[in-house]
Amino acid sequence: MLKLLSNLLDDFRATIETIMAEMAGMKMLKILEPKAFNGNCYAKELENFIFDMEQYFKANGTNSEETKVTLASMNLSDDAKL
Repeated sequence: MLKLLSNLLDDFRATIETIMAEMAGMKMLKILEPKAFNGNCYAKELENFIFDMEQYFKANGTNSEETKVTLASMNLSDDAKL
């Protein structure tokens, strides 16, 4: 009986370690999307938009250029979409 309990305890510990390892890989922070860029002619607003998008890509682990373009274009509004 003691051997059975010991084996169950070992299995339980292994399961807990597996779950903890999987949880460590999960993102726990909610990353806010950058403010949309509306096409203003102010260079500072454009620079801020580009900086915010770069930080967003880093935080989300976005490496694909195609995905970056898609995400950035989704954050354009008004005249910037034209």
